[in-house]
Amino acid sequence: MSDANGGLTSTGTVTIKVTESPMISGTMKCSFAGTLSFLGEQTVTLVGDIAKDDSASGEVDASGFLTAEWTGALSGDATLDGETAGSTTVSGISVKYDGTFSLDRK
Repeated sequence: MSDANGGLTSTGTVTIKVTESPMISGTMKCSFAGTLSFLGEQTVTLVGDIAKDDSASGEVDASGFLTAEWTGALSGDATLDGETAGSTTVSGISVKYDGTFSLDRK
């Protein structure tokens, strides 16, 4: 099994509206380094909801080739931190992945 090492860099916008479902939604453009660099730029969507205790969870989808559940928490009014981990097959290659994100209010 390959490791999706080398990282992933992304830029984009995520919106949190507690009156909507899902509460969290956004789109980012990402590029992998390392094993998956041949995939080029990907569009990644992030959706999720925030519980009353400020825990959060949802799904991240990288152009349909990788869909994963994430969990995290809202910290104060300004930061959403989350993480995901798992394994999948991409273009015939078995890949392990783990990732974290931290989104700050602008």
